[in-house]
Amino acid sequence: MHRAISRGINFIDTSPLYAESERRIGVALDQMDASDRQGLLVGSKIGDECAPYSNNGGHNAFSYFGVMSSVVHSLKQLKVVEKLDTCLVHDPTMAELEEFLTPGNGMDALRELQRQGLVGHIGIGCLEHD
Repeated sequence: MHRAISRGINFIDTSPLYAESERRIGVALDQMDASDRQGLLVGSKIGDECAPYSNNGGHNAFSYFGVMSSVVHSLKQLKVVEKLDTCLVHDPTMAELEEFLTPGNGMDALRELQRQGLVGHIGIGCLEHD
């Protein structure tokens, strides 16, 4: 991480699904001077099957609570990252996307997180062409 950033990498993409990725990135960034992290963009994802932040944890990953829990968890793991510059809905099925977009569910949570300044750009990363 340190070498990549020092050589010009300025965007880091991660996800709760990527095992220890968020925690490891958080440790690496925490070891750097704030000035060396200046201009660095960090993005993560929601909607992953990662207990306790998904269906396995007793709530739906695409629900309002599920999205809020996932983003708070990601920021906690990333330590010095105060805002996710991007937050993607991670590989949803069409049914999951419909659920996420239903009023009162995940999309409303991401909009609230944007209002709070905890999330920047929001989008979808998916495999299904539909």
